[in-house]
Amino acid sequence: MNEIYFYIVFWLLSIYNNNSDYKYIDMKKKEIILVASNEAGYHMLDPMFQNKFDEYFYLENEIIFLKETQDKYSGIIKVIYSNGKTCSIWNYEYGMQNGEQILFYENGEKLSLFNVVNNLGEGKQYNFYENGKLKRMYTMKKGKKAGNCINYYRNGEKESEGYMFADEPSNEIKKSHWIYYYENGKKKEEGEWGPGGRHGDGNVPIGIWKYYDERGKLIKSIEYDSLGRVKNAN
Repeated sequence: MNEIYFYIVFWLLSIYNNNSDYKYIDMKKKEIILVASNEAGYHMLDPMFQNKFDEYFYLENEIIFLKETQDKYSGIIKVIYSNGKTCSIWNYEYGMQNGEQILFYENGEKLSLFNVVNNLGEGKQYNFYENGKLKRMYTMKKGKKAGNCINYYRNGEKESEGYMFADEPSNEIKKSHWIYYYENGKKKEEGEWGPGGRHGDGNVPIGIWKYYDERGKLIKSIEYDSLGRVKNAN
């Protein structure tokens, strides 16, 4: 099961619903509104939460069906906090996540925005801080991280940027040239990540890495071998 699909189902199975309701937008498009028990909503092992989800849906081969009609669900699942603010919005077409899937903090700011095609992350994905500023932007292809990644500090300055890929949905392997920054925007360090390492995770520095002080002045260079071991330092 891919990472985003698992996370979405994980969230849905953790829903608490004392006064849930659903309404028809039209004959084909529906909106199911459910109430989250708390901000985390991670009680997926509680059978009560599972039962509430099961009131409306059942899963078959990673596809969600609406019990009422036994059709593949096309519509919106909207989760709200107990204070009435939106917790998350999931868009479905024929039982699978498609389009934007959005999670919110309890203060109303976006937490994450996922772009999904047939249950698989595709294209740009975004994470945000509680103040609404962008925390991370990365790229997915067919449910796996593959492409440019930029991380940000809370003040909006870049924290790091480079290319990332994953052989499994839950993995993050840095590849190619990466640059890291101080919070003042000055370059902190830069170098190449490559395959290798005792754990085989691929996150090992290779080649020449350069390190800078907070004013952007080069202070040292270190050369690493293919296993991330220091060869030369000056």
